[in-house]
Amino acid sequence: MIISNPEFTLEKLREAQAHFPEHEGELAGLVEKYYARALDIDAIMEAHDYYPLDVFHTASWSPTPEHTLRTVFYTKEKPDRTPYEKAKYIIQVNSVCNCNCPACYVEKTGEHMDVAVFRGLIDSLHENEMICLRGGEPTLTENLIADYIHPALQNGIHVILESNGLFIGAPYYHDYLEVLTH
Repeated sequence: MIISNPEFTLEKLREAQAHFPEHEGELAGLVEKYYARALDIDAIMEAHDYYPLDVFHTASWSPTPEHTLRTVFYTKEKPDRTPYEKAKYIIQVNSVCNCNCPACYVEKTGEHMDVAVFRGLIDSLHENEMICLRGGEPTLTENLIADYIHPALQNGIHVILESNGLFIGAPYYHDYLEVLTH
């Protein structure tokens, strides 16, 4: 299920009124009528067993640049939020992918994170902290296990691999299972 709702704060109202002073009262009335109700759409949806999966903020049809739409994809399956709630870092190891998902956040530039930069990040972590590796598709990073996953695990860091799953069944799939199930 997809729901879009406008986001329009009082600060944005003041900016809109400055752009259109001839409509100052009309804008205030519209904001009071439609936006000031402050409905918590996420809470309403969760009460009906729908959970936010992806959230996008885009410019709307409004003539004022301050007015945006918040579009949320809701799902009946409660998403696993562990990476976002517990991971110290969510690390994008590449911008390469073997899918063309329409809602993807990744600009596929073909770049890979420098291993030295990654090592600097994990050296700043303490034992038992958690990181999440993502891409694009992280399993398309050459030597991901040797250069990224093993060093983190050797430092006592827990690793989550966020993947599109297309590597399942590939010859190297069992290598990831073996390393990550420890």
